Amino acid sequence: MSLRITVDPAHVSEGTSAAEGPWRSFLRALARERLVIAGGAIVGLVVLLALLAPVLVALTGHGPTDQFRDEAVDGFGIPTGPSASFWFGADGSGRDVFIRAVTGAQVSLAVGIPATTLALLVGTTLGLIAGFFGGRADSVISLVIDVTLSFPFLVTALCLVILNRGENGQPIVPPVAVVVVVIALFSWTFFARIVRGQVIELRRRPFIEAAESIGASRSRLIFREIVPNILPLAIVYWGVQLPLNIVGEATLSFLGVGVVPPTPSWGNMIADAQASALFQSQPWMLLGPGLFLVVTVLGFNLLSSGLQNALDPARSR
Repeated sequence: MSLRITVDPAHVSEGTSAAEGPWRSFLRALARERLVIAGGAIVGLVVLLALLAPVLVALTGHGPTDQFRDEAVDGFGIPTGPSASFWFGADGSGRDVFIRAVTGAQVSLAVGIPATTLALLVGTTLGLIAGFFGGRADSVISLVIDVTLSFPFLVTALCLVILNRGENGQPIVPPVAVVVVVIALFSWTFFARIVRGQVIELRRRPFIEAAESIGASRSRLIFREIVPNILPLAIVYWGVQLPLNIVGEATLSFLGVGVVPPTPSWGNMIADAQASALFQSQPWMLLGPGLFLVVTVLGFNLLSSGLQNALDPARSR
C-alpha cells in the first residue's frame, strides 16, 4: 500500500511560516470532510464503549470472565440468545458476549494504538534520517528495512511467543507487550519508506534550497521546514495502519499467540466460537466480536480516507 500525498508549501501565504501554513490548511480541510466526521463518529463510539466497559459491567452485573451456566445455558449445553439480560447472547461457557466484546475493544485499542504510535515514531525518525542525510545512512536504513520485511509476520510472532516462555511455562513478558512489539516491528518499515521518499522530494523544493542558501542549520531545516510538512502525511498513514494492526492483533489472538484467555480479545472470542462449533446454530457468538471488529476497521478506514482527502483535495474530486 502506498500513499501519494504531498503537502505543498507553495500555498503558504506571505508572512506565514512553513509550519503554520500546512497545519492551518490541513485543519480547515478537515472541517469540510464528511468522511472525517463519519469515521470520527464511529471511532469515537467504539472508544466510548471501551472506556465505559467497567460501567456496563456494573450495570449488567456480568464480568467479562463470569460464567452464568444456570442462567445462560440450557440442559443441552446450548447458550441463550440475545435478551434483556444478555444483549448479544451468551457463549458456550455462559459468558456475556456483549460484555466480552466491549472489554475486547479495550484490548484491541490498547494493543493497536501503542503499536502503531511506536511504529510511527521509529519509522518517521529513520525515514527522516535516510531521506535527509542520504549516502551511507540511507543505504544502511534501507538495508534494515529490506531485512525486516523479509521476515514472515506470523512465523516471527510464533517464535517470539515461544522465546517468551520461562522455565515454568509462564510468560516472562506480558503477552500484550509482546504483541505490541511484534506489530510495531513490522509496521515501522512502511512509515520509514513513505517519509524517506517525502523528505527526498522536499529537499528539492525551492523553499528548502532558499533556506540552505541563507545558512540555515540542519536542525532548523529538519524541525522548522521538513517535519511540519511530513507530519500530516505521517498522521494520515497512522490512521491507515491502525486498523491493519488491530486486525493483526485479532489474527494473533485467533491463532492463540496473542492475548491469552480468559482475557477477552476479538480474535480469541472468534476462535472460541469456531472451536465450539455452536456458532453454526447460535450465530450471536460471532456477532459481538465480528461486528466490533468490522465497525472499528470501517471507522478508521473512513477516517484515514477523509484525512487523505484533506491533504490532497484533487484526490476527493
